[in-house]
Amino acid sequence: MVHFMARLVARAVTTLVLVTAFIFFFYRLTPGHGSTVIPGFSDTPEQVAALNAEPGILQYLRILRQWATGNFGYYPRFNEPIATVLAQALPITVVLVAGAMLVSFVVAIPLGIIQGLNHGGVVDHALTGVEFLFFSAPLILTAPLLANWFSFDVPLFPPQAPPGETFGAVLGHFNSMVLPIVTLALPLIGRLSRYVRSSVLDQVSLDYLVVARSKGCGPFRLVRKHLMRNAMIPILTFLGISLPLLVSGGLVVEALFNLPGIGYLLWLAGNPKRVFFSFPLEIAILVVASAALVLANLLVDVAMRIVDPRTRQ
Repeated sequence: MVHFMARLVARAVTTLVLVTAFIFFFYRLTPGHGSTVIPGFSDTPEQVAALNAEPGILQYLRILRQWATGNFGYYPRFNEPIATVLAQALPITVVLVAGAMLVSFVVAIPLGIIQGLNHGGVVDHALTGVEFLFFSAPLILTAPLLANWFSFDVPLFPPQAPPGETFGAVLGHFNSMVLPIVTLALPLIGRLSRYVRSSVLDQVSLDYLVVARSKGCGPFRLVRKHLMRNAMIPILTFLGISLPLLVSGGLVVEALFNLPGIGYLLWLAGNPKRVFFSFPLEIAILVVASAALVLANLLVDVAMRIVDPRTRQ
């Protein structure tokens, strides 16, 4: 187990180093070169010339040390360090992504099981059509449609985030999170239910389920005790694959619903026509999002080892 964990951690660290190196050298090619990337760098002409004369690898090692300590520079528009700005916005993004994941699991897993156990029936075909609609509709279409239906036609939820940009303000009006969470969950529900359906179809014809049925095992006990444990293995694999799509979709949903998470900050920081434009903030968001994805995939790998005994050999 120790050797396995050490190998996983080493792979995660290597991936993170490669991703941060790509981010650094990509932004280093922009006008201003390294002076726009190094946190807290005062870009006078003399300092810019001295910095650009340094080898890129030395600049990267310097900034990597600063990133590792949480130093991403200063954001003058909010008059705060970038780390503080991210600390205020990150919990909102975590709630959005975790909520969408929870909703998708609660809805998609039962739907996939029902389809798998009723393969080829009317219910299976009807749910298949709905699921294809869910994961084929783009977020920029489903977001305004849901906002129009459930904020104006049937005024149940607010169409935007509440005033105030703090985590407490958003949680104090949690109904404003419902539409963003549902918008982000719909594509995942469509994909995950299809994945669960395929996993159940792979399992229902196997001998151990046939024997369990012959011994009088009821349908609920069959699903809970036998079917789901083996079907969870490909579902965890799907979760690891879907995490980048879920996080990137969360960034889009935050911008669409004016939700003050890191996706909304990225939209502000990456738009050169806005007063909030900031290269250091944009870079910090990409680094933090990449680190979160690497950590999440590490946890999925650990969960796979716990669920699937074959990976322990």
